[in-house]
Amino acid sequence: ANALRLYRQLVNQYPEDPLAEVARSRMAKVQAALLELERDKLMREQRITLLLEQARKAFARQRYLSPEDDNAELYIREILMLDPAHEEALQLQQKIVDYYTRRGEMAFQKKRYQAARRFFENVLEISPEDAYARELLAEIDAAEAAARRAERQRRQAQKLARSNNPSSSTSKNSPGRSSTSRSETVSKKSAGTGTALSGANSGGSPATSAPVNTASSAGKNTSTAAGASSPQIASTTGTGSTKTPAGRTSKPAPTGTASATGNPNTSTKSSEAVKVIPILDETEIDGGVRQYVLKPQPEVPRTWRYGGFAKVKAECTVGTDGRVEEVLILLPSKFKPLNRLAEETLRKYRYKPATYRGKPVK
Repeated sequence: ANALRLYRQLVNQYPEDPLAEVARSRMAKVQAALLELERDKLMREQRITLLLEQARKAFARQRYLSPEDDNAELYIREILMLDPAHEEALQLQQKIVDYYTRRGEMAFQKKRYQAARRFFENVLEISPEDAYARELLAEIDAAEAAARRAERQRRQAQKLARSNNPSSSTSKNSPGRSSTSRSETVSKKSAGTGTALSGANSGGSPATSAPVNTASSAGKNTSTAAGASSPQIASTTGTGSTKTPAGRTSKPAPTGTASATGNPNTSTKSSEAVKVIPILDETEIDGGVRQYVLKPQPEVPRTWRYGGFAKVKAECTVGTDGRVEEVLILLPSKFKPLNRLAEETLRKYRYKPATYRGKPVK
């Protein structure tokens, strides 16, 4: 505007001066530029008016962040690109942030951590520097880690309880001797009755009786000795067959791990117990932090169209050998191929084997 005033003054005072013609040319260019600016300003104001109306409608319908092509935040961002200080647009945006913050707080108080996470991530999508949302997300991470740790400990306790109390198939009438014979297995699958096989021992007293499961087939009962404890029967098991009351020959049933004397104090728990490796959170292992041995980077194909940025959050279970045994996707990407790529990459990670008080852990 100042240049235009000076050019006009030169032309008015010295109309015949050769520089006056140059001034006239410059004046024309400045006037054209000013007209262009006015036209752009008018178009920008019209565009802002239209966007603001769309933002109001989307806000009234609670379309704050979705659908992707028709939501309040979409229109508000475009308004702020045209006018960063637009008061009404900034007010609408703050109302959306307040809404998601309130919903996130309510979900967090009810321990609905996944829902709370989504609400606070929405806040960060609108306002990436929101310190309160970041603080609450950190608290959610800690609460979820504690819940997972408690669940792992519960499962470990169940495994230990099962390993310390294995199911026993020892005969009630013959303690200490296993009766897991093939005939017993068959009897569980078909209707049958139990009978007892008796014999004379070397002392002339009645032999110990062991229950035998008999499977019924075509109206006939076939009895197979299972785990008889008399010396007479025990001495014949090494020959590969025993005699049944019907005179038939059958293979001897396995006697388990009980001793030949049938000592009722013999126990197989120590041999059957399963060694359970505890699973701890990273913060609980010796050193308090994982140590990478191999950390490959994901190779994203250039042909993938996922918006240029995506976040996939996962939890890994690392074995005692430092290899990843399990990958659990906690926060998947909407672009599903990225989730598969993330899992494949994480399974290639290698860590230094972790310990707790010097003992191997997962």
